[in-house]
Amino acid sequence: MNYKVILDEYNKYKENFTYSINEVETILTNDLKAFEIPLKNMSKTDLKNNEEVTYKDIYKMYVIEEPDVLKQFKDEFDDIGIDLDEDDYDYSPDMKDKYDYDTLIVKHNEEHAMSVFIETKDKKNVSYLYVWGSMKLQELMCCYGGIKGMDEGNINDPYFQTYLDMLVKHGFLKI
Repeated sequence: MNYKVILDEYNKYKENFTYSINEVETILTNDLKAFEIPLKNMSKTDLKNNEEVTYKDIYKMYVIEEPDVLKQFKDEFDDIGIDLDEDDYDYSPDMKDKYDYDTLIVKHNEEHAMSVFIETKDKKNVSYLYVWGSMKLQELMCCYGGIKGMDEGNINDPYFQTYLDMLVKHGFLKI
């Protein structure tokens, strides 16, 4: 790819690639049928030890269980055939307080859930979105939250190159 051409296009629309928390929450709830799980239900120790998220910046967590959305973002190598629970879709948004870390792990292993963590540094805009359960969904979410560690504007930075690739792949930039 010619990253110089993509960077020029990116710079024209750069302001459009900052998303508010509200905008991303609307995408998650309306388009992806996600529902919020209270962070208090998750293991604080595991979240603090997770190298992919910055604990102090985690704002909210959303879970996707909608079968059509799961199918859309299922990674082709994910079909491992595990089914640990016959009650595949036994949680709903109105039961979110019963959803805990162990339940989430089981649902991820069964491929019956994907999770999205919203991070923010300013409590207004998204600084990063981390996805558990789907690389395809992670690619899309990086268009809304960037890639952690990227050197924005540096076309020699592999993280920024990946970010530009994802913007093109998902139609955010037309090249």
